[in-house]
Amino acid sequence: MAKKLYELFTTGSAPEQILTDIYRTVSEAVKVKLIGTNFVSMRLGPGDIPGSSVNLVHQTKNSLNFHGPIGEGAEIPISTEDTFPYSMTVNKFGTRPLITREMIEDSLFAVIDRNLKEAGYQAARFLDRQLLLLALRQGSGNTVTGGAALTVANIASAINYLEASDYTATDFAIGADVAMDLRNIDTFVEANKAGVSDPSKSLIGTIFGMKVWQTNNLTSTFGASSANATDAVVLDKDWALAFAEKRPLTIDRYNDVTRQLEGIVLSARWDARAIPDTSARASVPYTTAAISLITTT
Repeated sequence: MAKKLYELFTTGSAPEQILTDIYRTVSEAVKVKLIGTNFVSMRLGPGDIPGSSVNLVHQTKNSLNFHGPIGEGAEIPISTEDTFPYSMTVNKFGTRPLITREMIEDSLFAVIDRNLKEAGYQAARFLDRQLLLLALRQGSGNTVTGGAALTVANIASAINYLEASDYTATDFAIGADVAMDLRNIDTFVEANKAGVSDPSKSLIGTIFGMKVWQTNNLTSTFGASSANATDAVVLDKDWALAFAEKRPLTIDRYNDVTRQLEGIVLSARWDARAIPDTSARASVPYTTAAISLITTT
């Protein structure tokens, strides 16, 4: 694997020291658990986006009326459905690891391989945190304000907001502090109750029929350095998020001959938004009743 990656950037054989002792030389940092595109209900690819943006149309709920009773010989009223527009605009994101030829020659581990692998992971982490989960949190149509700890009543209220608007609560994304609150609620830890079944995994279990995902990537502000550990989001994943991908994650060779630098450019063009369910919610950031936010202190 390392030799193949090395050959992407230079010619000739990779020095043997680059190919050996990689795991005994570098200890891995812990990786943040990613939810990825599990919450995406509508995905647009390059062929769906003619330029840098795409204009979309959403049906207005229950806008076509069925009339009656209608008297004999009376004219049947005309009714057609209403729609409203919204749009998505992709932005470019990327990174550019640069490695000197001396680093490649002298390294005791596969420096190019490791940088490529780490850049790919950071791209996935960026997408998870700064686009998908940010759009999810900002897209909440309703907010439940909790206290010092999450309660069953908070969860029930968030679900009620969805069900009152004809959505079904399918998933529950929670920060680390909220996960601790759940583990301290007897209802979810007693035998034969639907709750925390495996705390070691991102998918904790099911609560009121919802899949529960613990994540340290919930954030309220783009570029925020820390996550909102005290937040939780209830959503209907079949209606919540749209993801536009004009350019999938792409790897290009980078070579600076004058400085003897070799490296790679990873880039992508993405956008993620909540799918607005009414015309009143179709202004950036879009919101929807298919998402409820729970905040605790």
